[in-house]
Amino acid sequence: MTPEEVGEDFVNKINSTLNGIAANMLFLLDESVSVSPQQFEMEKYFVKSVAQAFPLSVNRTAGLITFSHVADVDIPLTQTDTCLFVDSVGNVVYTEGGTSILVALNLAIDEIEKNAVHNTTLVFLVTDGISTTDPAPAADTLKANGDIVFTIGIADYQRDQLEPLATVASDGTPNFFGVSSFEVFLRIAHTDIYHQVSYNGHKCNLTNSLNFIGILTLMVLHSCQSHLHFTRYACIHTRMNRYICSIIDIMLNIYKFYKAMENPGWIQENVTL
Repeated sequence: MTPEEVGEDFVNKINSTLNGIAANMLFLLDESVSVSPQQFEMEKYFVKSVAQAFPLSVNRTAGLITFSHVADVDIPLTQTDTCLFVDSVGNVVYTEGGTSILVALNLAIDEIEKNAVHNTTLVFLVTDGISTTDPAPAADTLKANGDIVFTIGIADYQRDQLEPLATVASDGTPNFFGVSSFEVFLRIAHTDIYHQVSYNGHKCNLTNSLNFIGILTLMVLHSCQSHLHFTRYACIHTRMNRYICSIIDIMLNIYKFYKAMENPGWIQENVTL
C-alpha cells in the first residue's frame, strides 16, 4: 500500500469503528532507545492529529501511555477537551529504555478498568521495535473485553508480532498498519489524518502547523549532522549553504519559540547545534 492508501485506510477504520458509539481513545507511544527525541515528537504529532480529526467530547475521551521497558500513564483516560488534550500531549517528556509492549498493554488494561467512561476503547499502539516480552495475552484480554486494538509499526517493526495483536475489522482485515520510516509516518499523520480536521474535526490554533514545521526542521538538522557533518558554523562555506543555513535558522527559531511557550525546558534537553 502507498502512504496515501495507508492513511486513508486508517481514517476509514476509525470512522467505521466510532460510527454512532461513545468511545474512549487510548494512545500507547514507544519511547525506547531506538526512538530518537525527534521521532518521539512525530509520534506525539500523530496523537494530536488523531485527536483533532476525531475531536473529544463527553462521548469521546482520550488518554496517553508511554512505554519502554516500563510504562507510565502520562495523561489519564478522562480527557474530554480536544485542545487541552493536545496541549497535554505536547508537554509529554521523552525518556528511553528497552521495548516491552506487554507492560504497555497491561497498563492499558488497568487504565481502562480504572478510568474508562465508555464501554469501548480504541487502543492505538505505536512502536518501531520488537518487544522483548510476549504481548499477545494482554492484547487478547483487551479484545475479549470489547476494546478495539490498532497496531502501527514503523521502520524496524516485526509484522508477525504486531499484526496478530490487532483487532480484525468488519471488512475482515486487521487494524494493523506498517510504515517504512518515521518520515512516511509523519507524512501520513499530517497529510491524511490531520487534514480530516477540515471535514469533521476541531482545529486547535496553529499548534500542529508549527509542530510540523519544527519536526521537519529537526529532521533536516539531524540529516545534515549525520551525513554532511553540518554544524551551526561549518556550513558557511558557499553562498548556497549560507541561504540554507538562514532558512533552517528561521524555521528552528519558530519551533523553539513554540516549544519554549509549551515547555521551557525542552530546548535545553533536545536542541544542540
